[in-house]
Amino acid sequence: LGDFTHSPKHRILTMISTFYRLILAFAVVLIGAGSVSAQPGLMGPTIQFSKKKTSYITLMDGTEIVGNVKDFDRKKGITDYIKIKGNDGKTYKLDAEEIKHGYFYPSGLSKLSSFYDDLNVKRWGKDLNEELFTNGYVYLDNTKVMIKKKTRSLLMQLLNPHFSDVVRIYFDPLANESMSIGIGPITAAGGNAKSYYVKKNNADVAVKLKKKDYKDEFPAYFGDCDAVVNSGKVKWMDLAERAYIYATECAGN
Repeated sequence: LGDFTHSPKHRILTMISTFYRLILAFAVVLIGAGSVSAQPGLMGPTIQFSKKKTSYITLMDGTEIVGNVKDFDRKKGITDYIKIKGNDGKTYKLDAEEIKHGYFYPSGLSKLSSFYDDLNVKRWGKDLNEELFTNGYVYLDNTKVMIKKKTRSLLMQLLNPHFSDVVRIYFDPLANESMSIGIGPITAAGGNAKSYYVKKNNADVAVKLKKKDYKDEFPAYFGDCDAVVNSGKVKWMDLAERAYIYATECAGN
């Protein structure tokens, strides 16, 4: 049969593999550069979580479970339940409604969305664990959200933990994304989401903010802060920057 490692087919496969690695490396460079220039920015959504790295979950009743995630089940993009094997040896199947919040480590290409090493973060949310973020973890928070005029409690990824005390911006798992580098099911560059869920000044419910409605709804979100109003033309891509200005200049409005 001959030596396959020296066959033309093997050389072609090697070239394809090398090309793929180069493309992936280039994506990492772009993400790193974008993270530095886009401060304060929003972190990209995480799709997959590590089964090897320790996860930290706090339940609604205050119970804390530390262990390794075995299954992260979603329905239509929304977290349904999490199965975790605790350090106590027990396996827990937790409905999303039972979980108050959790810290999870990204796996695979999802790790490309973590950018905190490139940010000079001076302030974190008061109720958040700075050490876990700087070690690459992401934070999922159980919050009430308005979906089609109905209020639901969902486990949502917080995208701005580095300035979230006044304005919280959550990933919309049902949002369409554009301007992204797609590799399989993962969006390596995070994309430019067409909507987020936003909660201001500890409001009870996070409301969906759509790109197409942003200019019209801008006054309702930031109109009470002169520093934001006078910061320039209203552009969807600057949402994080405006939220950051609001958090630092107009907290308590």
